[in-house]
Amino acid sequence: MEYDREFVENRLPVWRALSNLFLDTKLERSDYRLIAKEINDTGFSVTEVEQILWEEVFPALADNLRIVAGEWSGFSENWLQIQIMNVMNGDEKGRRLWGLMTVGATRKLIGEAWSDVKQILSSGK
Repeated sequence: MEYDREFVENRLPVWRALSNLFLDTKLERSDYRLIAKEINDTGFSVTEVEQILWEEVFPALADNLRIVAGEWSGFSENWLQIQIMNVMNGDEKGRRLWGLMTVGATRKLIGEAWSDVKQILSSGK
């Protein structure tokens, strides 16, 4: 499926914000507040962002948390866009079948982090 430039440009800030949940580093409350602020600035609803998280970002970035030395300083915008668009177009050939953490454990970890972000979004702080 083809996605137009406007679609990508609208989603890119959400992808960037959510990608921080997948960095190989321990996130602090201040990180969650920054992610929430960036998400809030996009104009997407919490429900829309949650769908983007699980259907677009998680499949593209979960493996970063499942390898020995994942990216910890941030994903380049171009790389991030390519990875997510590959997933959205059904091309997941880069997905690992193995890892230090199961996909289920990774989903749980991201779910807990998303809950923290969602709580901040809901509180408006």
